[in-house]
Amino acid sequence: MPPTPAPNPALYLRLSAEVALADAAGLGADGVSCDLSIRDERTVLAGDTVLEVLLTDAARLGLRVELVAGGLTDLGEQSSLIAAAVATLVSARLVTGDVLLTSLDHASVVAIGGNAVGLRLGLRHLAALHEGPRYAAQVGAVSLHPMAGVVTGPSTAAASEAGVGVHAWTFAAPWWPVSERDQVVRALAAGVDAVTVSDPGLLRLRGTAGQTAEVRA
Repeated sequence: MPPTPAPNPALYLRLSAEVALADAAGLGADGVSCDLSIRDERTVLAGDTVLEVLLTDAARLGLRVELVAGGLTDLGEQSSLIAAAVATLVSARLVTGDVLLTSLDHASVVAIGGNAVGLRLGLRHLAALHEGPRYAAQVGAVSLHPMAGVVTGPSTAAASEAGVGVHAWTFAAPWWPVSERDQVVRALAAGVDAVTVSDPGLLRLRGTAGQTAEVRA
């Protein structure tokens, strides 16, 4: 049986030096995704935008926010510092809105972010997680964040049955063998709840079971 697609899958636009928050809002994104880095131990930044300002402006524009703590090569201490800074901001109610903290460093996210009231947690992963839905539920995560190339219909169906969301993310690089568009098509056809993309043009994609339809952004 083909997977049942999410009725209205959310599309998040990854912020970068070329794509700003205002661009995402104007293009009709449901949310934005920020890869967070630390310039020093006191400041958490997303590109050149201070995190607090970014979250406040996103809430004003009605955009959901996915914050990615640490990348492929800077896990551990850096992702822990980022998680702590995000948790402090949300707990202090300096910002409002729909904020989701996710990372490949599951330990840091769960240990630090789990204590912040109002902050939702997601588990980012490169390969399929063994009993992912059960794992997410045990650690208090609301969603699994698989790389778009590994998401499958059965995995999204299992997550849905367990009350866990699936938020896929694309990997875009000139040398990567699968185009970002094909990654999005695969994820939407698998029935995910959301996908994070880098190319603003992909905001025009919405999935149905086994196919993809073009819609106005």
